[in-house]
Amino acid sequence: MLRWFKSLQRSAPGSGPEVAAAATAVAAPQKRQSLSGVVYPPQDPGLPLMPVKTLLGDQAELMAMLKTHAALPASQFATRFEAPITRVAEYVNCLPGSSSRAFSGAGGLFRASIEAAFAIFRAADGRIFTGDKGVEERHVLEVRWRYLCFLAGLLYPLGKPLEGLNVVDMAGRKWAAELEGLWEWAEHAGQDRVYATWTRSDAQPGPASVVGTFALKLVGRENVEWLNAGSPTLVQTLVDIVSGNAGSRDTFAAILVRDMWSAIREREESRLPQNYGQLTIGTDVSPYLLDAIVSLYKTRWKLNKETSYADRAGIYLEWPQAAHDIVEFCAKKGFGGIPSSDGALLAMLSTTRIIDGQDEGLPIVRIANADGEIVTAVRLAKPGLVMAPDETLNSIAANRPVSMAGVEAQDPLAGRPVGTVVPRAGAGRAHAPQPAPQLDVIDPAQVLGAVDGQDKADVESSDNAPGDEGGAAARSTAQPDASAARATGGPGREADSQSAQGAPAAPKQRGGPKTEGAEVRFRDLLPKEVAENLPMHDCEYLGRIVHIWRTKANGAHLMRMCEFGAAFEMALLMTVCRDPSKFLASLAERGYVYTNPSTPRKLVYKVPVSEGSQSTRESFILAAHTARKLGLQ
Repeated sequence: MLRWFKSLQRSAPGSGPEVAAAATAVAAPQKRQSLSGVVYPPQDPGLPLMPVKTLLGDQAELMAMLKTHAALPASQFATRFEAPITRVAEYVNCLPGSSSRAFSGAGGLFRASIEAAFAIFRAADGRIFTGDKGVEERHVLEVRWRYLCFLAGLLYPLGKPLEGLNVVDMAGRKWAAELEGLWEWAEHAGQDRVYATWTRSDAQPGPASVVGTFALKLVGRENVEWLNAGSPTLVQTLVDIVSGNAGSRDTFAAILVRDMWSAIREREESRLPQNYGQLTIGTDVSPYLLDAIVSLYKTRWKLNKETSYADRAGIYLEWPQAAHDIVEFCAKKGFGGIPSSDGALLAMLSTTRIIDGQDEGLPIVRIANADGEIVTAVRLAKPGLVMAPDETLNSIAANRPVSMAGVEAQDPLAGRPVGTVVPRAGAGRAHAPQPAPQLDVIDPAQVLGAVDGQDKADVESSDNAPGDEGGAAARSTAQPDASAARATGGPGREADSQSAQGAPAAPKQRGGPKTEGAEVRFRDLLPKEVAENLPMHDCEYLGRIVHIWRTKANGAHLMRMCEFGAAFEMALLMTVCRDPSKFLASLAERGYVYTNPSTPRKLVYKVPVSEGSQSTRESFILAAHTARKLGLQ
């Protein structure tokens, strides 16, 4: 029987040593068994190559934003920006950026490149790259350094995916990224699709040495020559950054590229479809729901005015109004499997993790709408899903007319009826705060000392409970017990009790600068919208900082405008308040201080003592919009 089986095996067509050797090479896909038109086991159809015009058309929104930001004549924009982007589209075409995470899927690598190029180029605007140069040299180099940042962003994501991909055509011929672009290679071979296999499942978009072999080809001769006309260092720095060479690690441009790429990666992680459920057996409607939410957020819903609201903890959708809009949108698009009731839709959004669960897993929260009314809402689990590339939670929350904490502070049951966020004019549906009795004006030094001496329980604001907009805004401070103050026998405690119970003096109009008097409390130097959004003791600290800026009483401490806002040395802040870290955390919670997007918890930075100086001081930075509100600019 064994001899018969071996003879049968040798006589079978296509057997023999030559076939065994061929089995080790890449072969065309084997023929699958077909069951009534269904191919089983599933066969990989490969990645269809896409015309460059189609790839560019898919990114029309980013291209339009880039053109607006560049603000160049059409011919110059075509040479500097459109030509390199087109060459990158030809080079990587439909390749994915990773196997299953960031920028995965057909065309993901090109999307990563153009998104990074725009974000990094925009972040380079306003940066000083040549602070140690003369005026004429800076005029020549600064624009080139910013353009270098655009090119670095465009090429930065390409390296690691290209090193981790094995790309072949239907005949098994392998593409060599070092020699030519994917579109050119496939066109010569007469192929319209490719098969891409990951040799490393952990490969993610990022720099690698392979990019150095074709980087300047993608930049283009005219653009390389323009960079060299400024300085030969520019081209070498560009190649070092996109190749991941150690020589670029300390340059300002390299640091900017790495920081912004980290922020882009973080945003992309929040947009991954895998975060919102995966297809098993049946129909996955999560992509349809995501499409509806993103489209409605950009068109019908008016942020902080109608249906969608934001604070520094997240983005909220008024419910069930948002549910009705989602169901209507999906019906018009012809999407199947979408529940028609808001209750069933709520359960589906929660189980697919598109929205957050709150207390005891319930996704419904209470928020204040634009008119100051308390309404129910749900919070998106990943706000980056709908935010534009140039938006942050802090920036969009700053335009919120009414906060939940402001409405609660007006409720007598809350027991803390001081400074609130007042609804916009004409709303009329929120209860107006009752005016507090006016007290005699106290000397600023006495008030500041009294506030510094208060117990922690008297001065700290309490956060909202989970579900009340994530605890983004603070409630007003509690009134101290007068009998307890008298029991201490200290004059500082009595002064503190008076200042806590009193109301701020009537603020001046927002249009003009506030004037200082000898007997005006420091918090009276703040605009009303700022003073009402901070605890009393933080108002005194911030008011004193404004006073120091206006009187230039900073002594030898650093205090100057920088590219991100108004910088103050930490040593100077220590002379103003006893707990600088808690004060800065309070300002950061409200978006008043500058934070780098890649390190949002970092509040202290090394700031040069003067523009272009190598000497730096540990400083915090009041954001540019805060400085404008406070009249520091």
